[in-house]
Formats: sequence, structure tokens, C-alpha cells
Amino acid sequence: MNELWMIFVSIGIGSLIGGFTNYLAIKMLFRPLRPWFIGKWKVPFTPGLIPKRQDELAEQMGKMVDRYLFTSEGLIRRIRREDWQQDLLEKGRDLLQKIYHSEKTLNGWMEGFLSETTWRDWKRNIEKWLSAKGYDFVEGWLENKGGLTLKEILPYEMTEKREEWERNLQNYILHSLKKYVSSEEGELMISRTLSELLEGKGFFSSLFGKFFRDAKMTSLVQAQLLSLLEKEDMRNFIKEGIARLVNQSLEIRISQLQNWLGEEGIQKQVNQFAAFIVNLPIWERRLNQIPVQPFFQWLDERGISLFIQWVVNFLEQHMESLLSKVDVSSIVAEEVRSFPLIRLESMILDISGREFRMITNLGALLGGIIGLFQALLYLNFR
Repeated sequence: MNELWMIFVSIGIGSLIGGFTNYLAIKMLFRPLRPWFIGKWKVPFTPGLIPKRQDELAEQMGKMVDRYLFTSEGLIRRIRREDWQQDLLEKGRDLLQKIYHSEKTLNGWMEGFLSETTWRDWKRNIEKWLSAKGYDFVEGWLENKGGLTLKEILPYEMTEKREEWERNLQNYILHSLKKYVSSEEGELMISRTLSELLEGKGFFSSLFGKFFRDAKMTSLVQAQLLSLLEKEDMRNFIKEGIARLVNQSLEIRISQLQNWLGEEGIQKQVNQFAAFIVNLPIWERRLNQIPVQPFFQWLDERGISLFIQWVVNFLEQHMESLLSKVDVSSIVAEEVRSFPLIRLESMILDISGREFRMITNLGALLGGIIGLFQALLYLNFR
């Protein structure tokens, strides 16, 4: 009876040790998540294997997915399948029917398919493209026209209207001067100017200064200035000044303008003009007025089928280069690195939990068998 009891105890202890050892080994794949320290001494086997090797695991998993799972050959086989192409064709039919029966404008249709961020990126890319093309055009134009003056390159219609523009500018200047002189700000400026002219010029200057500070005297000077601006001599003076300035400006050579602005100045002006063009409200108004149906009237089921076939052929020819640009290996590696370890543990246990339990049970079984042999050997050689 004692021998039988010893055999059962030995089997139980062996099973317990074997099962617990395997269970602990499985747990140590994931735990602890951080290294443990006793003072400055790091406890061995901490952190667990997967937390410790997460970066290496990410690199190897990325390479495995890139080389063996997400391959160009596998994707080409996928897009060649008839069911995949048929599914695309049915979705194309549904989309076409929605467009035919839609009352949306082109702008509304684009808002439904493009996010605000994507639409903003499109506008930014169009703006960059316009800036680049505009700068190349301006540079070429300046190089060809650098020796000419403004008068030589301006259209004939503009030079014909020169007198009208000068007259309009003259009227604008006179109107602005009258408005300023008549304003409270102009009146204050006249009073201050008169006082500053006579300040510190002796007794009579001081006496006249006090006299000029009087509001009536300021009003008198103000009225005289307004009367001066109404005279024909003043109009002729301003007209001659404008004509002289215009003549000087028309004789400026394009190369001089280019030197004044410099490359940075030209680029800045071109960028501002491109941004102004792209953000004009008229584009959004026009897109809201254009119905979407006319853009797809030419498209029927046969057209969709031909388009799908073209997409398939294009992907077959360029799949390898497209995947190399996507860099699947790096994407997978980054995702694995950033993946929470607890979620990774839960995911692996959900997939392989049954197998891990079998490993634990197998350890208990082997431990029990080893315990049985130990007990038999002990009884035999006792």
C-alpha cells in the first residue's frame, strides 16, 4: 500500500512540475512587459521574449509579408479572377445608375467622394503646378523680352487709352486731396504745420504763431488750399506730373524690372497669383452649376468593362513597381512596433490558445510519466 501511494504521489508531483513548467514557459513569451529590477540588478528573463524582441519581430514579420504573403504574383492572380472583375463590374453599374438618376452638381458629387483634406490637397497641388508652370513661363518671357521697354510690349489698345487713364488718375488725385484737406485730420495737419513753421522764430513769429493757432485762421488756410485745388493751373501741374511719371515708367526696360524684383520676388509674385487664381470663388460657383450627368453620358456597361480591363492590364504591368513604392515591409514593421503588447498577447492566445493548453497538458503528461518511472526505479533498487 505504501508503494502504491508513493507511485501516485510521484506521478502527481511530476505532472504538476511538467504542466506548471510549460505553462510558465508560455507565459514568459509575453510577460513581464517591462524588465524587473532588484536594486540595480536586472532579474533574468525579463522582459518576456516577445516584448524584448518586438523590434526584431516587426522587422522579420515585415519581410515575411513582403516576400511571401503580399506579393505581386499573388495580387495579379487575384485581379485576374473572373469573380473579382465581375464584382467590380456590378459596382460600376450601381455607381452609373446612381449618377444617371442623381440631381447633384459636379461640386456635390466631388464632395461625396473626396474628403475635405483630399480636396484641400488637390487644390494645393494645382496651386503648386500653376506656380511652377507660371514661373517657367515668366522666366522664359523675361529672357526673350529683357531688352524691350514697357512701351514696346504694351498692347496698342492700352497706349490708346493712356490719356483717359491719366485724366482718371488726375481726377482721383484731386478728389483725394480735396477730401483730405476738408477732413478733420486735414484741418489738424494745417494747424500743426502752421504752428511748427513759426515756432522758435522770435517775438513776431510767436505772436503770429498764436494768431495762426486760431481756428478761424486754420479755416481760412483750408479754404485757400481747396480753392487752389480747383484752379486750372493746379490741374495742369498734376496732369504734367502724371504724364512725366508715365513717360519715365514706359521707358523702363524689362531687364531692369527683373533686376529690381530678383528671383525670390518673381517667385513670390507668381505664387501669390497662382493662389489667387485657384481660390477664386467663381470656380466653386461654376462647379455648383454644372450637372454631373453630362460627364458620364458616354459611359455604358461596355465602357465600364473596357475600363476594368484597362485597369487590370495596367496593374499587371506595373504591380511590382507599385509595390516597391508602397514598401509593404516598412508599413508592416511600423504597425507591429506600434501594436500594444497586451493586444498582441490576446490576439495570439485567441488564435493559438487551444494549442498552448495542449502543450501545458502534454507537459503534465510527460511529467507524470517521468514521475512513474522514478517511482518504479526507486522501488526496484530500494
